[in-house]
This record gives sequence, C-alpha cells and structure tokens, in this order.
Amino acid sequence: MSNTQQAVTPPSPYPSVVGAERAPQDPGKVYEATQSPRLVHWYIICAASLVVFASVINTNIANNSIQSYTIAAGSVSFGLSLIAILCHIIPVLAGWAVGKAVAPLKEFWVLAFLAIWWIVAVALITQSGGISGDSLNLYYSSWLAGIITFIALNSWFVSRGSLSAKDFVNTSPTLVAWYFMFLASAVVMGSASNEYDHNQIASSNSNQKSDYIYAISIGTIGCFLSLLVILSNFQVNFISRFLIPGGFFELFLAFCLVGLYVTAVIILTRANGIANETGNLYYSIWVCFFGTFWLIAKWRRKAETTPQSVTNDHNIDGDNLEDL
Repeated sequence: MSNTQQAVTPPSPYPSVVGAERAPQDPGKVYEATQSPRLVHWYIICAASLVVFASVINTNIANNSIQSYTIAAGSVSFGLSLIAILCHIIPVLAGWAVGKAVAPLKEFWVLAFLAIWWIVAVALITQSGGISGDSLNLYYSSWLAGIITFIALNSWFVSRGSLSAKDFVNTSPTLVAWYFMFLASAVVMGSASNEYDHNQIASSNSNQKSDYIYAISIGTIGCFLSLLVILSNFQVNFISRFLIPGGFFELFLAFCLVGLYVTAVIILTRANGIANETGNLYYSIWVCFFGTFWLIAKWRRKAETTPQSVTNDHNIDGDNLEDL
C-alpha cells in the first residue's frame, strides 16, 4: 500500500433509512386544532404539573428555596399547559395560536421552554435529600411531566417534517437501545455522585464508600461505551475503524454492560445497599439492568435478518416513535 493511499472507513452494514417525513396534509382540508396529536400530551403535562404544585403542601422539607422553586415549577408548567389546551379547544384562541398549521411555531417555543424547565426541575426536585423524598407523588409526577414534555416536543418535529428522534435512530437496529443505555447510565452516575456528596461519604468512614465508587464507575463506563457505539453509527472515523454497528465487538460491549449491571443489582440494591430505597439511583440501576438484555435481544434478532428486513423494521421502529 502506498503512503499516499488513505485508509477507507468501512461502511455500516445496515442501509440508511429515510428519516421523519412531513406529515401528510390535504390542501383542501382545514386543519382542526382539536385533532392535534399533542393535545393528549398537553392534558398529561397539565395534570402532572398540578400534582407537583399540590404535593408541595404536604412536604416537610426545611429548605424554603427548593420548596418555592417546586411551587414555581408546577404552577408555571400548569399555567402554560392549560393555556395550550384552551388554545386547542376554543375556536377563537385556536385561530390565533394554531390556525391551520399542523405544528405551529408558538407551540414549539412553549414546548422548548418547558423541556429546559423540567430538566432543571427534575434534577432539583428528585436529588438526594430533595423535596421529593417526602412525597412520592411529587417524585413520579415531576418525572412524568418532564418525559411527556420531550415526547410532545418530538411529536411536534414529526408533524413539522423536520428532524425528530427517528432521524437519529435509523442507522442500526440497536441504536435506540444504546441511546437508552446512555441516558440511564448518566442518571446512575449523576445520582450516585449526588448521594456521595450529600451524605459526605468522602469525609466519613462509611463501609458503603466502595459501593458509591462502584456505582459512579459503572455509570461512567456505561455512558462511555454507549457514546462510543452511538458515534460509530455516525461514521466517526477513528471509532468506525474498529467498531462496526452490528459487529461482534458491539455484542462484546453489550455483554460487558450486562456483567456490570448484574453485579450492580446484586450489590447496590440489596438490603442495606446504597440503592435499596425508591429513588433515581434505584430505578436507574434496574432500568440499565433490563436495558442491557434488551440491547442483546435487538442485536441477535437483527443479526439474523436480511438487509431488506432490517430496513423495513427500522421504518416500523420509526413509526412507533412517531406514535408517541
């Protein structure tokens, strides 16, 4: 091989799949705001925000600043979602806010604001020693409001015909699972770090110090390996040279995560373990545990199919994302 010849990046074994398509529209038909696929999302966000706002009253936390912020988080989200609902069901308001657009820009800006709003709110409300420790209603409703907000935002992009979640998961049958593992591992890492700091484990002689270090480590490793595979799906040169989506090295990484999270479930969620109570660390460890098996199942199922069936199944997965 000559010195001038450059290494060729191996192509992905899976064909590219067309991403989200613009929602079909009939030029002769007037779009009704009550037919919006996001109206049900707005109802859920409104209800969850109301629960967040109402549940603060029953908490006994001494931190008034967190309590005040939680009230603000629930009330602002409740107010905006209620206005959005009214703009969909009242004809006069619908004509101004929605008009004939399937995905109006006004709705996008509200959803984008709420997405950022709930990222901060969930982090503060559900942190170790946070206000959600006194109320499970507050814990679950804040997570529900945040998740549904992102689902509604993705639905807006699908209706608009622009980039949506489908466009970022269609290069490999396991890519959705790797995104899932990346996010869940990030929660494991962040939650363990938060508890480690809140409980002042570093300055104490607690026998659980090694467990916290292990939880932080597996969360970091899970994020790194997941990000590695995700980047390989987008043909990052130095990664795609040794890691091909659907290859045996990807399967090896998945089995590594299985070993890490099986051990984590046994050690960290046992009686008197650091994740034996309801909270972000407990749920995220179990989510990662089941996510690793989902990842392996997706890889094996796709490895035995033809390229055409892979393409068809990618489209099915994308349609499922749109249905959210």
